[in-house]
Amino acid sequence: MNTITAGDFTVELDISPEMYSWFLRQQYIPKGSKLDEEAGGDKYSAPLYLKKYLKDNIDRFLTNALKHRTANTQKEAEE
Repeated sequence: MNTITAGDFTVELDISPEMYSWFLRQQYIPKGSKLDEEAGGDKYSAPLYLKKYLKDNIDRFLTNALKHRTANTQKEAEE
């Protein structure tokens, strides 16, 4: 799996076999394989859970970065 298409842009990620194996061992097998998909009662496939995992983590990372940047900008404006 190399791309995730989200809205108006595409993000391409190079995922090595080692990275995918880590994901399967550390994330999918213990967690994702047991979760039901939001839109139905089926279990997540490994590729679909990888997409969800990456989206959730990228969202969290970008939100935290924006909060940090906003806080620093406000702090600088107050000085």
